[in-house]
Amino acid sequence: MSEPHPSVAAALARIRRAEGEAGALRAFTVARTEAVLRLRELPRPGAWHFTLPLVRAANAVAPGARGCAREREDGELRTLTLTFSTAGFDFAPVDLRGLVLAAAEGDSDMSEESCPKGPAASWRRLVGAGVNEALAGAPVAVEVRTAAGAVRYVRKDSHAAGQDPYAELPAAGRCLPQAFEVELQWPRPGFGRRLTSWLARQAGAEAALTELWLAALPGAEPSEKASSWIKLGRPLPGMKVSLGTAEAPVGTWGWAPEQGGPWLVREGVRLVSLAPALTRLGLTPAEFAGWIECPRVRLTADEASVALDAGCELLAAWLLDARAHSFPDPSAAGFAVQWPTELRHVPTVSGRPAPIEQVAQRCRQGRDLVYAWPHQAQSVAPAIQARVYALWPSELALLQKAIPEARPVPARALGESPQFERSDLSNLFKSALPPEQVPMGAEASASTSAGARVQVTLEAFVHRFASAEEGAIALLFHERRVAHVRESGRTIAGVTLVAKLVGETPEALTIDGLRAEKGLLNAIAESCRAAALRVIDRLLAPALAHESPWELPLVRAQAGALTGAALAVRYRPRREPGGEEAAELAWDESPLLALTVGHDMAGQPVTLQHALVRCREVGGIVVEDPKQRWTTFRSPDPRHEPWALSREGRALCQRVLGDAVLWDMPTTPEGHLLPAPAEEQRRLVLGPGAIAQAQASARPPWERAELRAHLLVAEALGLAVAEVVDAPLWVRYDPRTLEPVRMVSRSDARTECLGLLPPGSGSRALSGPALLVTSGEARLLHAAGHPLAAAATGATTMTTRPSRAPLRRAGGAAPPLAVLPVADALCLGALRVEAGPAKIAVWGGGLHINDVELPPPLDWIGGRLTLTREGTRAGSERLAAQVKGLAREVVRTALRERLLHAPGSPQRTGLDAFRERCAAPGSSVSEFMREKPCLDGHALADMCAQSLKQHPLRRLARGRGGSKTCCGRR
Repeated sequence: MSEPHPSVAAALARIRRAEGEAGALRAFTVARTEAVLRLRELPRPGAWHFTLPLVRAANAVAPGARGCAREREDGELRTLTLTFSTAGFDFAPVDLRGLVLAAAEGDSDMSEESCPKGPAASWRRLVGAGVNEALAGAPVAVEVRTAAGAVRYVRKDSHAAGQDPYAELPAAGRCLPQAFEVELQWPRPGFGRRLTSWLARQAGAEAALTELWLAALPGAEPSEKASSWIKLGRPLPGMKVSLGTAEAPVGTWGWAPEQGGPWLVREGVRLVSLAPALTRLGLTPAEFAGWIECPRVRLTADEASVALDAGCELLAAWLLDARAHSFPDPSAAGFAVQWPTELRHVPTVSGRPAPIEQVAQRCRQGRDLVYAWPHQAQSVAPAIQARVYALWPSELALLQKAIPEARPVPARALGESPQFERSDLSNLFKSALPPEQVPMGAEASASTSAGARVQVTLEAFVHRFASAEEGAIALLFHERRVAHVRESGRTIAGVTLVAKLVGETPEALTIDGLRAEKGLLNAIAESCRAAALRVIDRLLAPALAHESPWELPLVRAQAGALTGAALAVRYRPRREPGGEEAAELAWDESPLLALTVGHDMAGQPVTLQHALVRCREVGGIVVEDPKQRWTTFRSPDPRHEPWALSREGRALCQRVLGDAVLWDMPTTPEGHLLPAPAEEQRRLVLGPGAIAQAQASARPPWERAELRAHLLVAEALGLAVAEVVDAPLWVRYDPRTLEPVRMVSRSDARTECLGLLPPGSGSRALSGPALLVTSGEARLLHAAGHPLAAAATGATTMTTRPSRAPLRRAGGAAPPLAVLPVADALCLGALRVEAGPAKIAVWGGGLHINDVELPPPLDWIGGRLTLTREGTRAGSERLAAQVKGLAREVVRTALRERLLHAPGSPQRTGLDAFRERCAAPGSSVSEFMREKPCLDGHALADMCAQSLKQHPLRRLARGRGGSKTCCGRR
C-alpha cells in the first residue's frame, strides 16, 4: 500500500463517507477531492509514468492482458489513445463515476480492511490513479471508455481555490467488449517546439511508451513495440520461492540474477528497487537479485521507495530464512530452498538448544514463547538471552503447529524492560460473572502516530461481589498491561473491561511504543466504554439472572441511575369502550423492569413491571410495613392489596414513578384520586371545613393531594372550586429554567395549557414545560383539555436511549394482556399474553432464527427472545425446556395481573378468556387454576364492582377536624 504524503494523510483524515449505495456515490466528499489534488502535486519520474498504473489495471483483471498506444494529430490537438485488451473480464458491473476520486484509496494491502476488494475495485483504483497523474500534465481532456460506458474529464473555464480544475462528464464513446481505452488530448505543439524535438532526436509517444513498458515488465522481449500490441500479462522469470505459510502468505521471491535489484513487482509491473531498504535492514541485496511480489510492503507517496515498517521487516526475515534453508542444486538456479519439516531442539539466543518437549511443557503451563529472529539476536539483552528462542519465521510456524498451545511473543515487543509473565487475571475471573464479548464495530481498528494499525477486542467482566463497586478498563498487549483506567467518570461502575490490542503482525508494535501513545490509549479506552454502554442490556441479562441481583454493583448502579425519563414513562391516549379518550400510563421495555422491588402480603415477589402496571390500573401502590399491620385500613378491593417494599425498591419506585403514587399506611386507597371517571369519585369532594383545615396545614403544597383531588372532581362535576383554583398545588417542570420545578395553580396551568407527564419523567431533555401529575389526575386533566406531553417527549427520550423497543402509537395494535420480562443466562426479552394466537420470535446474533408457536392453550403467548452467547451454544432441548418453563411463568403472571384489572375492562375480559382456556380439561397448566379460598372469580368481580359504586368511608370514625376523611397521613 502507498504511504500517503503528510498533506494527503491530513486530507484523508477528514474524509466522511456518506451512507447509501456502494460504489462511487459514497466517495464524493470535499476531503477526498483535496487528497486527490495533493496527490496530483507530487513529483513523478517521467512524463509517461502515468501509464504504468493503467498497465497494472489491465493485469489486475486479466492474466493475458495486452496493450497498445497510437498517437495522431486532430487539427489543433494531439491525441494519444491507449487500448488495453482484457480477455475474460466484463466491464458491465464497473461504475465509472468518481473514477479519479478512487485514487485516494491507494494500493491494496492484504491487511487493509477499509478499501474495497476484488478485481473491479483494483481496476477502479489503479485507473483512477493513472488518470489523476495524467491530469497533472494539464491535458485538454482525458476520456476513459469501456463497452458499458465512458467518462470524460475536461478542464473548467474557471474554478474556485481548492476545487478540481477538471470536471467529470459522461461521454458517449464506447470501445470493444472485454477491453478499455484511455484517450488523452493536448494542444498541438508549435513549429519551433517540434523542430527542437527533432534536432534533439526526442522519440515520439509510441517509442517512449515502448521503452517504458518493456523496462517495467520483467522478461519482456525487446522486439515488441507499443504501436502494435505488447503482451502485458506474462510469466515472471526466474526460480520462484514462496514466502510465508498457506495460512499467512507473505509473498513470492523470484531469483533472477540478470534482473538485478531485487525489484518490487505489483500486477506484473516492476515498481521500485528494494536494494536500499534491504541494505538498511542489514541484508546484502545481491543475494536476493530478481523480483519480489509482496503486498505487505508499502510504497511511499511518490513511489520512489518503500516504507521501513513491520511488513518490510517480515519480508527481510523470510528472505534470510530462505537463504538459511537453501542447499546447492545442479539446476539453473544453482540452489534450492527446502523448508524445515521437523524440529527436535529449539535454539536460544544464548546458543543453548532446548528440547522441544521442554518447550512444549512450558507452553502448556501458560508460559509465552518469546522469540527473536536470528539476524536480530544481538539486540536482545544479555540478561534474557537464555529465555529467548532464536527462530526463523518458517521454524516458528512449524513450532506453532507442533505445539498448538504456544503463544509466540516477539522479544522486542516487550520493550526495554521486558515483562516475561503475563498479567494475572485469575482473581478477576473468580470475582466476576462469565465474561461477555463486546463488539467494537467500526472502532475495532485504530492507528498509531506512525501509521501502524491496531485491532481491539473487548471483554466485559461484571463484578459479583457487592464491595467491588468501582469499574476499570485494562488495555493489554500480548497479555501485558499497557494502561489501566480507574477514574469513575471514564469507566462503568461494577464492570471491568479488558481490551486486547493486536498489531498487523506480532512484530509491528511494542509495549514501549504503545505506552508512549497517550492520545491513542485514551481514545481506545473511551471507545471501549462507549461500546460497553451500547450493549449494557446484554451485560445486565446475566446480572439480573443472578440469585441476588441487588447485590451486584452493576445492577445497583444502573438501577440507581434509572428514572422515569430513562424508561420513557409517559401518558398515551386510550380509547374507552364508550368512545371517549382517556390518558393511560405507558413505558418502554427494559431488562431492569424485572428487578424485584418488594413482596405482597402472601410473600410473592413484585417487580418494577408490576409496580408500573398497578399505577396504570389503580393509580398508586398501598405500602405497608411488615412489622406494623393496619388490617382495619385495608381495602376490600384486592387490586389495592398492600405491598412491602424494600429500601432499594422504594427508592427505585420513587425515581421512576414519583413519591405521590406510594400510599403509606395508615391510609385507604379510596381516599386517593384513582384513574376513573369523576362520577365514581364523588367521595373526594371536601366540605368547607375540610378545605380550610387542609389549607391551614403545615405540609408543603405538593403533598396536599386531597385538595388536588377535590379540585379536579368538583370541577368535572360542575361544582364551585373558587377556594382552591388559585392555590399553588401543581408541580410545573420547565427544563429551560435554572430551577426547573415550580408550583402553579390550576388557573395558571389551564391558561398555559401544560402537557401532562408522570412525576418521575421530568428531565432537562424535555422540549418544553410540563405538568407532573399522577395517573388519576392525568385522566381528569386530559378530559378537561390538557394535552399529553409524553408522546413527543417519550419519542425524544427513546432516541437517546439504546433501547430498540418500538413505540406504540395511538390507534395501533392492542396492548398485550400481560407481560413477563425475561432476563436469564440463555435469553433476554419479554413474553406477552395476546388476545389471540401469537408466536415467539427467537433472535440471536442480530438474526431472526425462528418463530416458536406453543400448543394450545398456550398459543396465545407471543413475544420476542434474544439468545445470549450461552443461549446460542445451548442445544435445542435445553432451549425448549427453558421456553416451556417461561410459558408456565407467564400463566402465573397473567393470573396475578388479572386481579389488577377492573371488571369489564378489555384486559380483564381477555385475561378471563385466557384463564378459561388454561382451565379447560386436559390442559397442561390446569394445576395453576387452583384458587385460594374466598377468592372465587365471580365473587371477586362482584366485590370489585361494589367497591367502585359505594362510598367506603361512611363507616369510618371521624377525623381530627370532625370531617370524614382518610386522605391525610397519620
